[in-house]
Amino acid sequence: MMEGIAFAAAVTVATWVLLSWAMAPRPISRRGSGERDGARFGLLAGRWGGKRRGPGGGGGVAGIVSGRATAARLDETLEALLLAVVAGLQAGRPLRQAWLTAAHEVDDAILEPGRTEFIAGLNAGWSLEDALGNWHRRTGSVAFRRCQTVAAAHRRAGGHVNLAMLAILKALRQERLARAEIRARAAEAQLSARLLVLVPLAIAAYGIAVDPGLMAPLLKSALGRVGLLYACLSWVAGLWLLRRLVASVEGGESG
Repeated sequence: MMEGIAFAAAVTVATWVLLSWAMAPRPISRRGSGERDGARFGLLAGRWGGKRRGPGGGGGVAGIVSGRATAARLDETLEALLLAVVAGLQAGRPLRQAWLTAAHEVDDAILEPGRTEFIAGLNAGWSLEDALGNWHRRTGSVAFRRCQTVAAAHRRAGGHVNLAMLAILKALRQERLARAEIRARAAEAQLSARLLVLVPLAIAAYGIAVDPGLMAPLLKSALGRVGLLYACLSWVAGLWLLRRLVASVEGGESG
């Protein structure tokens, strides 16, 4: 009898999983720390994951994977760009020339169209501060905002900016490593949540295969119906908690 109750509850839970997937509201997207947007969460197959905006973004799980890969690549490219700027400063180039040379050297499509506009703007007479501000608007990267602040301070007071640029580079590297760790934890949380969603479906399928009339006794009994209702409500509550957990882990990426 207990096995029958378990299988019958699993069948009902599976139905509620599908209903929750169909009716689940789409969470509000969160803007990342200037790098990439957060994810929206649905359930099952194409809806488990959602959309993210930005370069490489798209819908569904593929969009999330692509968005994360793009964010990681942007972080690495920005680090290479700042390394080139610092190398130029250490070689004795002025700040403006160091940036211009670095922009020519680090030729990556992920920096476009900001990189091309940056080079064209400097050649057309833009100030370094304005050119970096435009690049920041194009990528949303907080690193360009920090570099713009350094350029503005250098324009007003002059002096050496090597230490300031090294500090920005160090902060960018630390943030990149932290985001990589958060992305790994988010992927683990999503995998665990998927398993918790699919296990009841597998149990229900097994129960139906063993005995197609498994639920009939419970549906005829008042106590059985109460048990099924309790199982459904417990599943919905657990489903909500799972979504909150995965969303909170994923939301750490925006910090």
